[in-house]
Order: sequence, then C-alpha cells, then structure tokens
Amino acid sequence: MKINNVLCLCLYLCFISCGKYENRATLKYQKELKRFPSYMVDFFPDTLSSVYSIVENIDTTSQCVYYMNYDFKPRSIVKLQKYLAEKSLGNYLASDTSLVIIKTESVIYWDDSKKVYYKKIFKNNTDYYPIPFFEKEEFEGIINSENIYSNVNTSGLSNDFAIYILDSKPGLYWKGLKPNKYMPKGWGNGYSKGVCINERRDIIIYWVIIW
Repeated sequence: MKINNVLCLCLYLCFISCGKYENRATLKYQKELKRFPSYMVDFFPDTLSSVYSIVENIDTTSQCVYYMNYDFKPRSIVKLQKYLAEKSLGNYLASDTSLVIIKTESVIYWDDSKKVYYKKIFKNNTDYYPIPFFEKEEFEGIINSENIYSNVNTSGLSNDFAIYILDSKPGLYWKGLKPNKYMPKGWGNGYSKGVCINERRDIIIYWVIIW
C-alpha cells in the first residue's frame, strides 16, 4: 500500500509539474502574439498544442518580421480546411512557381538565386498575395525536416503543403522596415497572414509576415 501511495504521489507531482510548464509556455506564446496588431494574429490558436514549435524573427534589419506556430499535433485539420475554404482570399500549392515570396536579407545574401524581382501581384488570372519564404528548421525528436521543406520549391515547403491567405495589404505596418526593392510597385511594404496545411503529415503552420 505504501509503495502504491508513493507512486500515486510521484505521478501527481509529475502531472502538476507538466501542467505548470505547459501553462508557462502558453502564457509566453500569448504574450508574444500581443507584440503584433490583434487583427494580424486573431486566427492563431489561443493555446499551444501538445507538440509544437515557434519560429520567429523581429529583427527589422532582416527586411521583414514574422511569427510562425508549427502545430505537429492538430486537433482537427478537416474543420480548419472548411473554415479556410470559406474565409481565405486565395490558396496556392507550395510548388507553384508563380508565388510571390518575402525573404530575409540573410537568405538573399547567402544565395543570390533567391533574389527575385516581382513585377506584379496579379498573374495568370490569380492574385498572388505575398507569403514568407519558409527557411529550413530542425525539429529533432518531432519530425524529419525533409518531410516539411524543399530545396526546389520557391516557397521552401514540400509539395504536400497547401497555402491559404487570410489577409494581405500593402502599407507600412512595422516601424523600422524599409521599402522592399524587389517587390512590385505599391507593395514595397505590407503584411500577409495565413495558414499552411500538410494533410498527409498532419502539420499546420500559422503565420504572419510584415515587410
């Protein structure tokens, strides 16, 4: 009986400790989202999933700032897809070669082939709202990065991803950002927000980017 009581106590303490850690992580996440205007991040989940990763950049010398929530254990992809189908301004395949991509200064510096000048947003009867370039990250113990990223696709994501745009507008929305010289006329500064879904791998990426 005493051994059982000790085991129960250990499990209880472990549960409490994990709960406190998850709560601290969620509070930190919610605080980080408040750095952005509410209308830019209102579609992000209120809480973090059990398996996630945050990727962010707020260094204005990079010529863009962004915040991304990689959800590796989403609750319901189907439900989200239905919502996005109704609310999105447009959706693209990650392999689409006509995508308009916002890149950090370092990406262009280290790979000159990534420096692409865009003449217009509207191409092939489609509005190609700007999206971020998804730089390769390592998610050790979660998933092989090769299942997420692509060295071939201009988006940086693998073919399995669908990209949904929830909003995008030109204009200066973040102090310290200079007009982007490779963007079309009128889009030197702006913001976009959206969601990427990989149904095959059960991955959702919530993102917002300002340039």
